Amino acid sequence: MPTRKRSKKQKRSSGATKSRPTDNVEVLEGRGFRMERHGRFIHTSVNRTPEEQRALLEDLAGSVDERQTDLKRRATAIETRLLEFDTFSVLAALSLQNHLADPETYQEYSHPGKSVVAEYATLLALKHPYSNGTQLFPDGATLHALQSEIEAIFQLAIWLQVGREAQRAIQAGRASESLSILQELQFAMRHNELNVRNPAYTHHHREVLEGLFKPFEAELVAAVGYSIDDAIRLTNAILQRTNQLFADRLDQAHKSLREMEREVRNARKQRQRPIDMANTGQGTDEEALERAAFIHALAQRPQKEVSHGLRAALTEWLFCAAANICSFTVEELAHAAEVSADRAAAFTHTLAIEFGDVNTDFVEPSPTHPLRLRPLVHHAGRYLCPAPMLLDWAIQPAFETALKNIGGARWERYHKHRHDWLLQTAVRLLQRIMPTAEFTTNLLYSEGGDRAKEAELDALGRYDSLIFLVEAKGADVTDPARRGLPDRLRYDLGKVIADSHAQAVRAKTYLSAAPEAHFRRTDGGPDVVVPVDTVHNIALISVSLAPLGHLTALLHADSALGFFRNGEYSWVISLYDLLVISFAILYCIG
Repeated sequence: MPTRKRSKKQKRSSGATKSRPTDNVEVLEGRGFRMERHGRFIHTSVNRTPEEQRALLEDLAGSVDERQTDLKRRATAIETRLLEFDTFSVLAALSLQNHLADPETYQEYSHPGKSVVAEYATLLALKHPYSNGTQLFPDGATLHALQSEIEAIFQLAIWLQVGREAQRAIQAGRASESLSILQELQFAMRHNELNVRNPAYTHHHREVLEGLFKPFEAELVAAVGYSIDDAIRLTNAILQRTNQLFADRLDQAHKSLREMEREVRNARKQRQRPIDMANTGQGTDEEALERAAFIHALAQRPQKEVSHGLRAALTEWLFCAAANICSFTVEELAHAAEVSADRAAAFTHTLAIEFGDVNTDFVEPSPTHPLRLRPLVHHAGRYLCPAPMLLDWAIQPAFETALKNIGGARWERYHKHRHDWLLQTAVRLLQRIMPTAEFTTNLLYSEGGDRAKEAELDALGRYDSLIFLVEAKGADVTDPARRGLPDRLRYDLGKVIADSHAQAVRAKTYLSAAPEAHFRRTDGGPDVVVPVDTVHNIALISVSLAPLGHLTALLHADSALGFFRNGEYSWVISLYDLLVISFAILYCIG
């Protein structure tokens, strides 16, 4: 896989520099701040005086127009460059360049590939009709240039976000103030959505998808034409087919490399002319003559140059077939996945985007874009998935949209099932971590003994003298929140975090108010009775289906957002992170 050098360019008005990774940590530094990227997590620290803060914001605010112009110029140049090539060939080559990895040595935090590069190039290409281009495929230098330019555009997009926030702060008279917690959350959300893909392991996400949608197989097949099992098989088939075709091409490349090295050695020994090397005894084949001339030219060079030249040529030969490696028809996909052609066609129809579907005014990278919901690009009966990481994560919104469109009791049933499945899975994982703990789900309790004022508690767990009060929230954050819109971000996080915390605090208050707390089971089983004098600690847990680890790490009990009450704090954790923790404790530590 081609490698690239990291940029050492110094940022102008902010005084920021992007340094080489130290211990596999990517660092961005500037006046009074430091940002570190540890895998999928971003850590930011700020240390500036009010005067330094004001001066910095003024510089950043003043740079917005120039940076916007620079970003548009770069994007236009990339669009023009993309149109010079067959569209599937250049997009597939960028996809391979950013997603190929050795599974035996792959490390998330150090892998140089960036899915967002292939995504952004695809979005620019989708502004136009399909291009056959004047060149069949891009060479290594072109791919390297496109990669570098797109990465530079994403850096510009981040600084534009900072600059616009600086403009708003100056207009509001807050130029000397540090960022509020909401502003920090906005930045973290937007930066995460722009640059980080797949906040969970594939097998964990597929476990979630199966748990959510298997009970609705009949409804989904009727609504969209395929089930969750079909979706997973088809997604697997796309990835496995691409990997197999690439591996086959790579084997051919290695065989050709050895053969050409042998021909170069023979040419040196025999000192043949190209015409003699190409003569087959029945005339001279033009293609053979070109190959012979290439071998003859290599034979005149030092061995080190020969090895480099051959490997470079074969790398380009490998990537010139990128479109054939990465694209497929419905029939080819159905055969690879061993599903019916009708279901494969329904799958591609649901997740496909067409050329011309992206607005012509699209320039700046967006945290939410059409490929995240429709990751398959369609042209003339063939499909290309330039960003395979988006495939699995497009299934849940597609299925939820279908169930919501059905409406009525089915959507309500799914909504309840999503909550119940999340709760039962979280409790199962907590019990895996603490085998002797006792958990009971779906409880009611009466404050003041009044049944008319019964409150709900999702789960109560007892582990020695420790009580766990668990609340589960299956809702996800909306696209406006992902884009960092402050009111929507506050509202969505409030629904996921603040509401569950308030419910847990209410239960804690009830549990602490009397010598003995009684919780009634909704399934009719015996009441759960907790003698308060046996309880030494009460822990509040909010489990979300939405992966929010990049945001919850910024929250604390006294956060100005007011999500947590009276200094109380809930452990807010995504189910995906709980899956990892339970596995680590059970298999790695235990």
